[in-house]
Amino acid sequence: MAQRERHNSMGSSSGIDYPRKRTAIACEICRTRRSKCDAKKPACSKCVELEVECVYRRPNLWDREPVTAAATAALGKVDDRLDHIQDSISALAEQVHNIARSNGTTTSHIDHASPLAFSPQTIPNNPSQQQQQPYQNHGPPSYRSFSAAQPPGYRLPNLISFSAPPSLGPQFTYDTSIPFFTHEVSSGNDLYAALENYTTSTPPDFSPQTTWRLQRAFVSGLLRWMPIFDDETCFHHVQKASENGFGDGSASACLSLLVFAIGSMSVDEGLYSEDPYLLPGFAYLAAAYRILNARKAPIGDVEHLQCRSLFSVYLNFAIRPVQSWHEINLVTRDCMILLKTNWRGDSSPSTTTLKERVFWVAFVLEKYPSPLLSSSLSPDLLY
Repeated sequence: MAQRERHNSMGSSSGIDYPRKRTAIACEICRTRRSKCDAKKPACSKCVELEVECVYRRPNLWDREPVTAAATAALGKVDDRLDHIQDSISALAEQVHNIARSNGTTTSHIDHASPLAFSPQTIPNNPSQQQQQPYQNHGPPSYRSFSAAQPPGYRLPNLISFSAPPSLGPQFTYDTSIPFFTHEVSSGNDLYAALENYTTSTPPDFSPQTTWRLQRAFVSGLLRWMPIFDDETCFHHVQKASENGFGDGSASACLSLLVFAIGSMSVDEGLYSEDPYLLPGFAYLAAAYRILNARKAPIGDVEHLQCRSLFSVYLNFAIRPVQSWHEINLVTRDCMILLKTNWRGDSSPSTTTLKERVFWVAFVLEKYPSPLLSSSLSPDLLY
């Protein structure tokens, strides 16, 4: 009787006075049940008896392995390097600011797209002048391009030209714009001439297997990142054009041919070629180009804008940035005119959605090569 009372008293106090050492090695089941755990591996006796999975808590490495002196020293070196980088950036910003001030330009006229927009504003020495100047909110960053008339230090480096500050020396300044544009214009002229004069005895492959494969490649390779229309619209145009053999000169035929051309780009490993005839899907592109030039669509025709946008996408994939930018400018011109009309009220909800997608794609395609070509953007597309 005494032994039973002693056992009951020990069982009732086990949940309250559980040993800390046993808590540290007990499995999760025994921790939850607050029962005695023999900590056997791979399973304790209690879990074997209950026929459940025995799980032990992973040791806390931060408690067992404190931060060593070597780790502290490494963190200190990282802090020192960050301080050095910050000092270098501040010194460079001060040099550029001095250059701008020497050219008679204040920081209030600095383009927000340049690094100078993030330098601290000049604080007047006279407190009274500081109180008289109201707070000026410059708003969102400007999307104006960098022109060659701006003083040195304003232009960001790009692939073809960069005007470095005098403090960096002349070895950082370069300008290869003339040979670059000369080569790109010549390459574009060869491409357009090849599209105009393309003739072949073998028509493009319009077999169901090929067209379906290219259509899926277009959807996964482009529509996922640039949804100018959805999958169902793409399938509708291809199905409608296939009924007439892709040769009726309709907008659906033009869109389908451009879908196949871009799909060929997605499945082919070699995207760039100096010879236009060796570009992937060139036969589809040439057929679409003839339809595109033959169609006289009114301003705001969604399908015509989609065709122009996809043609620009293909030129972009073919690494023809000048021609791609030229083609997308035709789209942005119509978009800016359309934005000044009642384009929402004159269209159905589905057509309005397609127009909004065209506006967005046109803005992206126009913005993408603008740093390389030092070209300006259409500000109306921002709204």
